[in-house]
Amino acid sequence: TLAVQQQLAVNAIKGQWVGRVDTGLFSYAFTLNITGGAVGQQVGTSVYGSGARGICDGKLTLAEINPAQQFVFTDTLERSGLLCPGGGTIRMQLGGPGKALFEWYRPRNPGKRYGRGTGERR
Repeated sequence: TLAVQQQLAVNAIKGQWVGRVDTGLFSYAFTLNITGGAVGQQVGTSVYGSGARGICDGKLTLAEINPAQQFVFTDTLERSGLLCPGGGTIRMQLGGPGKALFEWYRPRNPGKRYGRGTGERR
């Protein structure tokens, strides 16, 4: 069933993903903690910047899993700092064992990529 396929896909991305997001002007550390769940549910958290809490953080809701194993999350910031790169939509594409490519899109301009980065599972 679709639900089982989606659960297996989400299991493949569970864990802590660490990397950098580059906006063209600035570069930030990011940590995404993906704990699992179904489409429409909160599946993890985001932290941007260095340190345990960074400059901003939020919650990740799984919005979509497409057939190409691309995962789309809604990143809802709960605490935001100046120039926080988070918030909006994050697209994640697995790129080999323990690696992924990420793209960030802002809510006010969802068709234009705001930043991109690579991450590794820790």
